[in-house]
Amino acid sequence: MEIPSSFCDLVHVNPEYKVVVCIANRCRKAVVPASLRDHLRRIHKTPLETRQEVARFIAGLNFNYDHSTVKLPPDGSAPQPVIAVGDGFQCRRCSFKSSSKKVMRVHGNEDHHIKRVNNEELFRSVRLQTWFRDSRERYWVVDENQRVDSIPETNSDDDEPTRDTIERSDSQLLLERLKREYRQYDADEEQRRLQLPRKVPLTENDSWLHFTKWNGVLSALKHDIRKTYHFTRKPEETEIELERVL
Repeated sequence: MEIPSSFCDLVHVNPEYKVVVCIANRCRKAVVPASLRDHLRRIHKTPLETRQEVARFIAGLNFNYDHSTVKLPPDGSAPQPVIAVGDGFQCRRCSFKSSSKKVMRVHGNEDHHIKRVNNEELFRSVRLQTWFRDSRERYWVVDENQRVDSIPETNSDDDEPTRDTIERSDSQLLLERLKREYRQYDADEEQRRLQLPRKVPLTENDSWLHFTKWNGVLSALKHDIRKTYHFTRKPEETEIELERVL
């Protein structure tokens, strides 16, 4: 599905599950169509003219969902394009999933009445995706090794291509393009992360930074603080402020 070039860096449309995903500033999460215009205004400070253009485009899609009704891909499917993939856990006794070990232990205690056992007996590690975040998560398990690599067979010169063959070919091309976009988006994100600004913007260089001199200290470090970041544990769901900082 072609996105107009004027806002192709703001939204991504998933035609299979009829979901609109915000990709502005690495947002990478689904947004309710009726709330997208306000989301772009509040979170990303998008100009009014662009917001109006996006709203007209989204209205033409006629998508209708929220975090509780949006269709989820089946467990074990290939990752959906653009949506971030993260570490998580799945209960060994039911389909319950979470990104928090604490939540998984509470689930095991309250729903399965299991106490004082190792984590490995309660749940297994998986890779998860979710359309929505901010306490509205509904996870599914993804298989990152799964790829759609099959190429549709071509017809001989003597054969007339059927409508079904054409439609399958179009669907295959769409899946291949989405797969390339997904890989490119992840590669671009990694590149942006590595290209940190050398100077702190004026909007962030406040009196507290002047007082602590953190910018000067961190810029002189020989240790790669970005590498250290990957060893930090993911904040629990209750640690909202810590999650925002990270």
